Amino acid sequence: MTQSGTLVKNSWLSVLQILLLAGLYFVAGQASFSLSVAHNIVTLVVFTAEGFALAAVILLGTRLWMGVFLGQLVLALYNGLAWQLALGVSIINSLEAVIGAILFHRFALQPSLLTLRDVLGLLLLIFLILQPFSATLGNLLLWWGGVIQTAQLSTSWFSWWFGNALGQVLITPLLLCLFSSQGRIKKTLQNASWLTLLIIPASNIIFTNHSFSGIGITFAITIPLLILIAVKGGMAMVNLATLILAVTALLVTKQMKGVFVYDGTVLLLDLNIYLLSILLTGQCIAALLAERKRVENALLDSQALLHTAQRAARMGHYVTDSPTRTWTNDSLFDEIFGIDSQFIRNFDNWQHIIYCEDVERVLNYYHQTVNNHEKFPSIEYRIIRPNDGEMRWVAAWEHNFYDAKRNPLQQVGMVQDITERKLAEQQLHKNKEQLQLVLEGGYLGFWDWNIVTNEVQRNEIWAEMLGYTHEEIQQSTQQWEDFIHPDDREKAWQSICNALEGRTAYHEMEYRMLHKDGSIKWVLDHASIVQRDTNGKPTRMSGTHTDITKLKRLEEQLRESENFFQLLAQINPVGIYRMDTEGNCIFVNPKGCEIIGMNSDQAKGAGWSTAIMADDRETVYKEWAAAVSEQRQFALEYRFQQPSGKITWVYGLATAIYDEAGNISGYVGTITDITERKTIEEHINQLAFYDYLTQLPNRRLLQERLKHGIEVNHRTGSQMAVLMLDLDKFKAVNDTLGHAAGDELLQQVAERIKVRLRAVDMVARLGGDEFVVLIEEVTHYEHVARVADDIIYALSQPFTLCQSHEVYIGTSIGISLHPQHGDTVEALMDNADTALYHAKDNGRGCFAYFSEALTQKAHERIALESRLRRAIDQQELRVYFQPQIDINSGQIVGAEALVRWYDPINGCLTPKNFIALAEQTGLIITIGEWVLRETCKLGRQWLNQGLPAVSLAVHVSPYQFRRCDMSSLVAQVLHDTGFPASSLELEITEMGLMENQQHATSILNDLHNQGVRLAIDDFGTGYSSLASLKYFPVDVLKIDKTFIDDIPFLQGDMAITSTIIAMAHHLGFKVLAEGVETPEQLAFLKAQGCDSYQGYLYSKALSASDFEQLLIDATICVN
Repeated sequence: MTQSGTLVKNSWLSVLQILLLAGLYFVAGQASFSLSVAHNIVTLVVFTAEGFALAAVILLGTRLWMGVFLGQLVLALYNGLAWQLALGVSIINSLEAVIGAILFHRFALQPSLLTLRDVLGLLLLIFLILQPFSATLGNLLLWWGGVIQTAQLSTSWFSWWFGNALGQVLITPLLLCLFSSQGRIKKTLQNASWLTLLIIPASNIIFTNHSFSGIGITFAITIPLLILIAVKGGMAMVNLATLILAVTALLVTKQMKGVFVYDGTVLLLDLNIYLLSILLTGQCIAALLAERKRVENALLDSQALLHTAQRAARMGHYVTDSPTRTWTNDSLFDEIFGIDSQFIRNFDNWQHIIYCEDVERVLNYYHQTVNNHEKFPSIEYRIIRPNDGEMRWVAAWEHNFYDAKRNPLQQVGMVQDITERKLAEQQLHKNKEQLQLVLEGGYLGFWDWNIVTNEVQRNEIWAEMLGYTHEEIQQSTQQWEDFIHPDDREKAWQSICNALEGRTAYHEMEYRMLHKDGSIKWVLDHASIVQRDTNGKPTRMSGTHTDITKLKRLEEQLRESENFFQLLAQINPVGIYRMDTEGNCIFVNPKGCEIIGMNSDQAKGAGWSTAIMADDRETVYKEWAAAVSEQRQFALEYRFQQPSGKITWVYGLATAIYDEAGNISGYVGTITDITERKTIEEHINQLAFYDYLTQLPNRRLLQERLKHGIEVNHRTGSQMAVLMLDLDKFKAVNDTLGHAAGDELLQQVAERIKVRLRAVDMVARLGGDEFVVLIEEVTHYEHVARVADDIIYALSQPFTLCQSHEVYIGTSIGISLHPQHGDTVEALMDNADTALYHAKDNGRGCFAYFSEALTQKAHERIALESRLRRAIDQQELRVYFQPQIDINSGQIVGAEALVRWYDPINGCLTPKNFIALAEQTGLIITIGEWVLRETCKLGRQWLNQGLPAVSLAVHVSPYQFRRCDMSSLVAQVLHDTGFPASSLELEITEMGLMENQQHATSILNDLHNQGVRLAIDDFGTGYSSLASLKYFPVDVLKIDKTFIDDIPFLQGDMAITSTIIAMAHHLGFKVLAEGVETPEQLAFLKAQGCDSYQGYLYSKALSASDFEQLLIDATICVN
């Protein structure tokens, strides 16, 4: 149908509705007038036409006002009202209907009238707005037209207001209910039969029974009846019943019968009260019941929805009874807990279902929540289902109820099976841990950007890369932008925008970021869109930062390296050539032509090979053939000889070229001029095997000769000898006369040894003052011994150095023989070294052969050295003290500190058993410092105890004196221990002082200035002179024990001793004699004026505790 056709049809429909409403209005009005009891135009009881008019305009729209106007106009004219007044009343009633419809919808009232608000709203609209409006205007109009007098205005106004209101209240709600929804009319008609059977007999009883004497009984019957109808039929049936009751009441009253007529008079007030009451009561009760019904339906719907939701969420409910400790539950609870109807539902059995590790936690939680009167506790725990033994996770929520005394009464709760959720959480946690491990293992900074909120989450590594803590990083893109190097910001944002706008699949870029310390960090930023909204717009983006700073540095270094090698190639160009598969040269560059001494044409073909030096040509061909056969690179050093005769060494490299099928299509190679390198190598090779100072073979050449000699001996059965020697007093010469003199001495030693060897023999210098002589083709051991003697003698003769200095040295020699003393280079060298130490132990200036006994001794020496290194840390060292006695008074004036080593294997060892080893290994410095510190500490302890102040003498090894800053060491020890310098005496051997007089004098002066006493130990055994001795700031000379032992039997020792005492006193020194063991020795020394002595005559060396007791006893005796 066309649009114009639709409009025509709608117009005809509107006209028809208007005419039907006008006719209905006229009929209803006439029916109402037939029930009136007063003037025929003012309704005294009910005017139902108003009800039809208001309902029609509300339901069908205000366009039907014309129907109201026409119906009222015809009705008024029909009943004889002047046309002017009829027209006015029609306008007033039409306007009332329109106003009513507008306000009805403005107040959002519903035509179904299912709520009390809707009913009361309609009633208030009728009684307080519409009818006051129409009654006021209508009565004024009638008064103006002379229809009513002034005295009748109030009565007429009330009749109009009340009658029209009753008519609308009676008809409008009924029509609204019937036509507000589909099916309402049909349902009402279906219920009309029982309503008719109920209401008509009831009406006859109510209104025609003459035994009812008042309106109260009428109400007592009508109200319960309306309640019953409201319960059974609802609002529409109540309105219909009210209409029937009202019509019946009016008809009976019209006939001057019923309860509203008394003595021929109509009780109009009772009738109006009754009609108004049943209308208001019925509609309000119906509305209340409808609201209750709606609430009940909503509750039922909610319960059904809850049950459905519980089933979907697998949530069961239960109710517990605290006093009886039992509970009841629904079927889903049984499914979750794995129980059936036979299961006894008490608290004890419930506890048995809970997983053992969760029982205590769950019970404590529930007890706490109940005792704390928490109404809605919740908890998650595990259960073991009785029916299948499966472990499941459940979550429980409860509502606790308490009695008036706040005692727990009942708990209503729900349980949900959350096993799948827990498993998902565990898997999610595991995934997060794995992701974290990946990020940490790969040192990846992670970021996650919520594009909608512009919040950015980052991990700690992201912050750590830039030198920040995680707390210092803001959750914004602005801070990220601030961190980016200014030159890279725009490009970085553009890359991200390209990904967001779909121009690229992901964002990936290398850019610079600013470290907290101001440095630059290179990062590789890789990210992609991980979430979009329903419109496909990106809402989330995640990515990682990889620190590529080191990689960038490597790239920069690589570029620098490439530039460097390109420059290097220009500075040192190489020859480049190409050959076919037959070996014919097809290309050679200018540098290659220069190297081989040919031009390009001459070199092509086989010409280049003719330039290879004849002696190398076969080697080149063989290596080339092997490289081709083995499919590897050709690499060889060989020579070219130019036509001019110039020989050029080259390093040649060549590799095969393969075609697409994998077959060799030719070769490409390079030749590099290495002539200069070869010359240098030959020179280096020469230097590598000879000592630069003496021009003797060095250790490397010696080893080669030894190895060769061993191989020859294996074939021929010959023998050879290895003689190892070092020089005595070489260091003293070097330190005294300087390194130049030392170098000259080594050169002269080398010459003296060489002239005493055969041509087949060899002497090598190992370094320092160590030399090795290799004697081959040994037939008699006597020859080896003679050579050793000759060398010892030759080196004992004086050497003239620097043209004026005459010095004496010596040597000791250790000898090992092949094959008797070893079959390897290492064994022969080690055994000769062992024999050398044995020769030194025998007194120097001699030689010794290696033996198994010496080997054993060497092993013992190594083991002893290892234990000695641990002796201090393991507190195995002790300080002993040998008293020093004043010869005249016999009192203790001092003591010499002597170290003892309590070795866990050999027991207590005296210095002669380990001091030599300590000096050889350098341990003497550590031991010497320990003895000095321990002595001073004990001395300070004895002074604090009030014991007499005695001088404590500590021996200083020559090695320690040379290698250690004795002045600083002594000062530090005295400071740390608090021991007075005047009570400390340092003993230095005569030889130790004379090795470097200038150095010794400086050290002794520093010590003397500190207040330390100084003594020369073992005086008379060295080679000091009085001229040197007088410059030393010495306090005491100690006569060596070797001069004391044979007194009074050897006159020579007695003379030497007397001379030493006299000389020392002349120089201002005190004299102490060592090793005094007999009274005769003591008497002689006393007679010669010796100041003090020490030795077994008075006491052996004592432990610190015994010496302390000796001092105590001596103090007591003096007192």
